[in-house]
Amino acid sequence: MNCKTSLNEIKFLVILFFLMCTVLYSQQPISGPQSGTLGPGTYEVVGNITVENGKTLAIEPGTKFEHNGNYAWAISGEVKAVGTLGEEIHFVSKGSSNWGGIQFLEGSSDQSIFDHCIIDKCERPWGKAGGGINVNGASITVQNSTISNCDAMYGGGINATNCSIIVNNCIFKNNIGDKGGCAINLCDCDNATVENCVMYGNSSNTT
Repeated sequence: MNCKTSLNEIKFLVILFFLMCTVLYSQQPISGPQSGTLGPGTYEVVGNITVENGKTLAIEPGTKFEHNGNYAWAISGEVKAVGTLGEEIHFVSKGSSNWGGIQFLEGSSDQSIFDHCIIDKCERPWGKAGGGINVNGASITVQNSTISNCDAMYGGGINATNCSIIVNNCIFKNNIGDKGGCAINLCDCDNATVENCVMYGNSSNTT
């Protein structure tokens, strides 16, 4: 009886060990320059993320990025974040603090796309624009995605400047543009396309 009990205990400990390893691996920390392919799985963002000029980052369906602090993404290259229905790509906060959103810098690729993504709980520093996504001089596509609970001076959900951004079939909810553009703010974007989007609960502090 004792031998049998001990063997069962050993089996239980081995299973527990592998389960713990799986959890730790699926929540691996990430920061700094990124390229190649990430996911699927869960990543804990522990520092600012960059995609450098000339580099491409592809993100697999079902991938989740949990930001453990006010860290931001600065994109000078190209991002292909293409999820699917039921396997969306999550860019979210871990815990109570907001994170810094996704910034596309001037000169970044015009081929970047966010499809079936969820971007939630971003906040830009005071005076900055684009709580969820900020695009400056680069034309990206955002479709079949939800941007929620994001805050910035202009464009709580998305701010775009001097670009031909495409936004299709998206949901914008509970975003704040402190000075305007509570869901989307477009500046010098004559060829921008915004179609079939649902917006509710967004607000501005402008009186």
